[in-house]
Amino acid sequence: MVRPLSQHARNIHFLETRHPLPPLSQIALTVAVVLAKWQDRARTRRALSRLTAHELKDIGLTREQAWTEAKREFWRA
Repeated sequence: MVRPLSQHARNIHFLETRHPLPPLSQIALTVAVVLAKWQDRARTRRALSRLTAHELKDIGLTREQAWTEAKREFWRA
């Protein structure tokens, strides 16, 4: 699934262009953003695995498609 630029990415872009961060702070921020993305993916995929057949039909997915996405590792986009 392709998603628009996340709020986290917009925040990093804003911070990088407005006030450059020291290298260690930049690393810490990057790690925090990656962890937030992973957490969001895991939560979204768990929710996808719990949708009913009717809900899946509403979003245009089959049970098989939903299961394939839901079982992907959280670190894979």
